[in-house]
Amino acid sequence: MHNKINIAVTHFINPHLFWYRNVHDFHELNQIEQQLQTWKNTARDIAYHPKLGEKVAVSFVAWNKVKVVRAEILCEVKWLNEFIVWALDYGFPFRTKIEFIHQLPKKMMRQINHIHCGGLANILPGENEYDYVKGKSSMIKKDNWTQRVCDILEKLLITTHTITFVEEFQSRDGRHWGNLMIVNHKGQVFNAREHLLSAHHAVAIEKFEAIALKLKTINVQRFLSNSGKLTTRTNIIRGNMGSYCKIQKTESAIYDFVKRKVEDWYIRNKRDNHMIDAMLKPSVERMKPASSTNVNKSVPSIQQSKEMSSNESTIPKINAYSYEAPVNFQSSSNAGKRNSPKIENVNVSYDLSVNITTNQGGGDENCSVVRRDEPKRS
Repeated sequence: MHNKINIAVTHFINPHLFWYRNVHDFHELNQIEQQLQTWKNTARDIAYHPKLGEKVAVSFVAWNKVKVVRAEILCEVKWLNEFIVWALDYGFPFRTKIEFIHQLPKKMMRQINHIHCGGLANILPGENEYDYVKGKSSMIKKDNWTQRVCDILEKLLITTHTITFVEEFQSRDGRHWGNLMIVNHKGQVFNAREHLLSAHHAVAIEKFEAIALKLKTINVQRFLSNSGKLTTRTNIIRGNMGSYCKIQKTESAIYDFVKRKVEDWYIRNKRDNHMIDAMLKPSVERMKPASSTNVNKSVPSIQQSKEMSSNESTIPKINAYSYEAPVNFQSSSNAGKRNSPKIENVNVSYDLSVNITTNQGGGDENCSVVRRDEPKRS
């Protein structure tokens, strides 16, 4: 039996354990949604504490809108005052506060079987290890999938355009086993089973149907990841969203939302790329060899050094008999400080005074200017 259907993977744990739905099976789901949206306007119970395994109604945020979904209680996280529930009609687990959980009317508890559990058939987890006895590497069977393998396949499923599930057989517990044919947005086709085999993440096995229900890889709780961590999908309702949000079922509203998201991602990625380029540019410039022109600019020539020394030696000297004080008196004094080791670290001032001598005997007055350059200690 090889039944091919186009699917959407709703929840993924590992290659042997994922949930999916037929993309064309939505008529009965629309009826359930309409009944739930009509019922949500009626009176609610105030103090309601659900039991494990019970079917309930949960106020859930989807596409930034609050809607009521049917769910099954999987477990209670008491330290967080939360419950982990399974969305019956959408096929994924999420965490929610107890105030968003309500009792579901019995008339709405009918089950619609459009969420299925599936897995890849005829392969087992494997790793490439070196055999020291044989002196070569070989694939070794493992009991569990590594988280790295799960992340690789999950990323491939998220970035896909269409997924086709080729069903090969169904086990006694209702699981569907087969293969996934994945087509990305570039039109490239990936065979999920062959992809894992070629990447040395899995080993092929015959008579898989006989051991399918004995695999450890399928004994993982729905609210845990392959590595045993709790689900991170959380139902958060901020403020009073439920009072003004209405469910929009038109395809145009969904298209507009997706378009805005893609445009935001494009702007964010473009900004990040500019930041990365700006950070890498100085590093690249430092790695470039210095040019000869830069060397000549940075190192003064011998001729320039001579010119600088000659300019320093041609500083005009002060005439001892001149009555004018030096123009750059402060600079001269500072130079005297640096050149005189005897008066280092001492405040020095120069006394420039004028002595006038009058010759009264001859009747003539002679005026002389005397400059004393003796330093005075202060």
